[in-house]
Amino acid sequence: MSMFVAGMASVNGILTIVNPTGTSIGMTPEMLQIGPFHSYLVPAIILLIMIVGGNLAIIVNLLRKTEQFSYLLMIVGTFQTEFIIIQLLMFGMINWLHVIYLLYGIYQVGAGIRYFGLYYDN
Repeated sequence: MSMFVAGMASVNGILTIVNPTGTSIGMTPEMLQIGPFHSYLVPAIILLIMIVGGNLAIIVNLLRKTEQFSYLLMIVGTFQTEFIIIQLLMFGMINWLHVIYLLYGIYQVGAGIRYFGLYYDN
């Protein structure tokens, strides 16, 4: 699932950096009236760094079976959940991808807590 999230977020982030008006991903500049941004450039950069980079770091650390895996799950899951909630509050709209990303972010936090407990209980 982290690969799916990283893939989808990278496509949206790149499309938005190329066209910061947001029209290439179905957004309009008018939707930014509520938030602090004048274009979608900064949110796209945050999306690429935190969501794409974070989920790729999760995948790498999972494959390497590092101690940081549980921390990354909790951190990235928390950020992803917050990112989606802020989007929902700013734009006042929801689609099926928001629901999937939100639920997956919550799952990541829970899984990180679980893996942390398993790793450090031994």
